[in-house]
Amino acid sequence: AATGARRLEIQTGACRLADEIARKSITLVRNRELLLPLDPAKVKRVLVHFAIPAGLSEKDREHLDVFIHCLKKRGLELTVLENGNCLDMQKMEETGLTWDVYLVIYSLLVHQLKNTMRPTGRMAEVMWTQQNVETVRPITISLGTPFLLEEMPYLDTLVNAYSTSLSTMYAIDQALFGEIEFSTYSPVGIKSDALEKPGGPKFGICTNERLPTAEPVSRLLPLR
Repeated sequence: AATGARRLEIQTGACRLADEIARKSITLVRNRELLLPLDPAKVKRVLVHFAIPAGLSEKDREHLDVFIHCLKKRGLELTVLENGNCLDMQKMEETGLTWDVYLVIYSLLVHQLKNTMRPTGRMAEVMWTQQNVETVRPITISLGTPFLLEEMPYLDTLVNAYSTSLSTMYAIDQALFGEIEFSTYSPVGIKSDALEKPGGPKFGICTNERLPTAEPVSRLLPLR
C-alpha cells in the first residue's frame, strides 16, 4: 500500500509539473493583427483546421480531440477540417458559413516541413488555404517545430506550443482566451524582423539570438 501511495504521489507531482511547464511555455511569436488573446464575448463560431502529416500516432490524435473538447466546453460552435484545401474552404464560404476565429494547427516535427518555397502534398494545401481565405484571418499554432515562422514568413499570428501533450492542449485553450499569459520568450532563433508583443517592444532577431525572457505568468489556474 505504501508503494502504491508513493507511486500515486510521484505521478501526481509529475502531472502538476507538466501542467505548469505547459502553461509557461505557450509562446506568442507574432501578433501583428492583435487577434490574441481572444475575447470570449465575441467568439461564437470557430473553424479549426488541422495540418496533420501522415503517420501521426493515435495518442497524438486523441490529444488533438481533447483540444476540440476544450473548445466545445466553452459552448463554441465548431467546424473541424483536416488537411483541407482552398476548394473546401471556398465551398463552405459560398454556403454562407462564417467564423469569428480561424485556427490553423500544425502538428509537425522539424524534419516534416520541407520545400516550403515549393510546397507539395497535404501541407501545401493547408498553407495555400490559410493564405487565401477571404472571410476571417488565420491564427496559426505550431505543436511541433518552433521554426514555422522561418519557413512561412507571411504568418501574421503565430503561437508556438512545442508539444502535443495533454497538458499543452489545456494550456493552449487557456492562453488563447487570455486565462493565462503567453510567453514571449522563444528558445530558438528565428530569421524575422517582426516578432511583436502587443503593447510592448518589437524584437528584431537573427538566427541564434533569443527573445528576452518573458515576464512570469501572473497566476496559474487550478489544475483540471
